[in-house]
Amino acid sequence: MAKFFLLLLVLISTESIMASSTTEKKIKKSVVSLDKSIKKQKKMSSQLEMIAKNIDKTNRENRALNKKLQKLSAEFSKNENVYQMSKKELAKYNKSLAEINKKIKEKHDIFIKTLADQASIVYAMSQSHEATRKSIVLEEAYILLKKQNSKDLAILKQQIREKNAKKREIISKRKLVKKKINSIAKQRDEYKKEREAKHRLLKKLAMDEDRYQAKLKKIIDTQNALKSTLADLNIIQKKEVEEERRIAAAQKAAMLAEKRRKAAERKRRKEARAKARREGKKVVYNTKIESTPSNRSVKKIGSSYRKSKVYAYHGVKTISPLSNAKVVKRFGSYVDPIYKIHIFNTSITLKSRSSNAKVKNILNGKVVFAGRTSMLGQVVVVSHSGKMHTVYAGLSKIAPSISKGRRIKKGYVIGKVAHKLIFEATKNSKHINPMSLIRL
Repeated sequence: MAKFFLLLLVLISTESIMASSTTEKKIKKSVVSLDKSIKKQKKMSSQLEMIAKNIDKTNRENRALNKKLQKLSAEFSKNENVYQMSKKELAKYNKSLAEINKKIKEKHDIFIKTLADQASIVYAMSQSHEATRKSIVLEEAYILLKKQNSKDLAILKQQIREKNAKKREIISKRKLVKKKINSIAKQRDEYKKEREAKHRLLKKLAMDEDRYQAKLKKIIDTQNALKSTLADLNIIQKKEVEEERRIAAAQKAAMLAEKRRKAAERKRRKEARAKARREGKKVVYNTKIESTPSNRSVKKIGSSYRKSKVYAYHGVKTISPLSNAKVVKRFGSYVDPIYKIHIFNTSITLKSRSSNAKVKNILNGKVVFAGRTSMLGQVVVVSHSGKMHTVYAGLSKIAPSISKGRRIKKGYVIGKVAHKLIFEATKNSKHINPMSLIRL
C-alpha cells in the first residue's frame, strides 16, 4: 500500500520529462494494472487479517484446551488404577452379595423346617393323655428336642440377622464403588471428548495456516510482477526489483520452513503423548505459546528484510492534517504475526474522534494529484519546497476547489474523512516518519 504512494509520487515528479507519447501510454497502462492489482490486494489483505485473527484465536483456544487436557490427563492417570481396582472390587462385592443371598435362603429354609418340626413335637405332646412308661420317655425326648430346636431357631435368627447386616454393608460399599466408577468414567469420557476436540482444532489450524500462506505468497508474487513491469519502463531501478525478488524468495522459503517445523513439532508431541498413554505414564500437553522458529529460520527471515530508505527529518514541526486525532497505525517496521516476516510501514494512520472530519494541508504547496484509487479511495498528493511531498489517502471527499496544479496554503481544507486518514510524507524519494513532521 505504502509503496503505491511512492510509485505514484515518482510518476508525478517525472511527468514533465516524459516526452514520448508511447512511454506515457505504457506508464498509464502500468498504473491501471497497478490500480487493479491493488484492489485485489486490498481484498486479500482483509482476508489475510481475518485468517491471522482466526489462527491467533485457534492458538489461544488450543493452549486453553491443552491446559484442560493436562489436568484431565493427570486425573485420568491417577484414577485409572483406582478405576480398574474399583471394577474388581465391585465384581467381588457382587459375588459376595450372591453368596450371602444364597446362605440367607439356606438358613431361612432350615429355620422354616426347624419351626415345622417343633410344631409337630408340640402337637405330638398334646396328643399324649395317659401317662405310660413309653409316653413319659417320649415326652422327655420331645421336651429335649423342643429345647434344641428353640436353640437352633435362635441361632438361625441371629445368623440371618448377621447375614442381612452383611448384605446391607456389601450393598452400601457396592454403591460407593459404583459411584466412584461412574465419576471416573465421566472423567474418562470428558478426556476423550476433549482429545477429539483438540484433533479437530489442530486440523482447522493447519487449514488456516495453509490458506494464510497461499494468500501471502500470492500477494508477494503480484507485487513482484508489478515491480518488474515498472522496471521495464525505467520507473524504478531493475536492481531494486532483483533485490525484491531475492527477498520474496527468502520470505517464501522461510514461510515453508516454518510450516514444516510446526507440523514436525505437532507430530512429535502427538507421538510422545501416544507413547506415554501406552506405557501408562503421565501425558504432557503443551500449555505455552508455540515455540518460536529455529535460529536458522529466524536468520533466514531476518536476512530477507530490507528496510525502506528513510530521511531523518529534524525541521520545525507543523500542524496535524487531522485535529484532535490519535495514531492507530505507526510508521516503521513490524513483524507478520504468523511467519514473523518483517514488513516496513511507510505511512501512519490517524483516527478522528468525530465522523466527517476536515483534512488540512500541513505546509504551503502545490497539488500534484487529486483523484480516486480503487484501494485507497480519494487521494490528494501535495508537493512542497525542498523536494518534499505529502500524501493524504482514504478521504471520503475531496474539496471541490482542489485540483491538480492548484497552489494551497498551510491549513487549507483539502477534503474530509469518515474516520481514518492514511498520511505519508517523502523527501528526495525517501520516506519521512510523519510523527517527526507534525504535532498531535
